Amino acid sequence: MRFHVLFSPFNYTDLGAPGPSAADVIVFHDQLQQSGKTVGDEVGSCVLVDPQGLANCTGVVRLDKRGTIAYSFVNSPPPHKVLAVTGGSGQFRTARGDGTLDENGDGTGTLVLRLQD
Repeated sequence: MRFHVLFSPFNYTDLGAPGPSAADVIVFHDQLQQSGKTVGDEVGSCVLVDPQGLANCTGVVRLDKRGTIAYSFVNSPPPHKVLAVTGGSGQFRTARGDGTLDENGDGTGTLVLRLQD
């Protein structure tokens, strides 16, 4: 599955030492599109583990009334992320696989999920 991502504004909570540091949290709620139509969204959070931006992230994709797909990834400043699909619900209740998230640098990106049967 391939989606065009419209990223939400950056939501950052500074919980550790002032400035980027371990324990700070980023939350997101992004729109997912295919062929120019919104088909779902993704919500999630990242917890920073160091001041350079390395973070542990989890997210859930909601696809209209079809179900959800959960994933996790290690986030770091480069725009290419590798995801592990960790489960799902509804039509995707046996979801497993992997994927990628690529940021374009303009508030958009591409999410690709490769689900195994």
